[in-house]
Amino acid sequence: MSEALIDSPTHRSHILQMQLSQIKEHLEGVRYRRGLIVEKATKAKANSKLAREVLVNKQLKKFFDRLERDITALDEDMTKIEDNMNKARALILEASDGELMIEKTEIKSNA
Repeated sequence: MSEALIDSPTHRSHILQMQLSQIKEHLEGVRYRRGLIVEKATKAKANSKLAREVLVNKQLKKFFDRLERDITALDEDMTKIEDNMNKARALILEASDGELMIEKTEIKSNA
């Protein structure tokens, strides 16, 4: 069997002092510990991506709801403007005793 590896804070073992089986055992331990860290980091990244995705989806939903409200309000405002323009056209026509003809304006909506 191999001698026990003497490694302490005051005497650090050098790779040249180790036997091949000790080096192999040491490397396997390092690989195992590194694998645990990589696994934890991967899980943390996946969780943060999911959390960010949920947050972004909530923000997008609020944004699109706000846009929809703004578009509805804009449509209402455009209708009011169209009505006011037609009232102004009628008043101009009346004030000019029918001599000044202004065509009726209609705003074509895409909806």
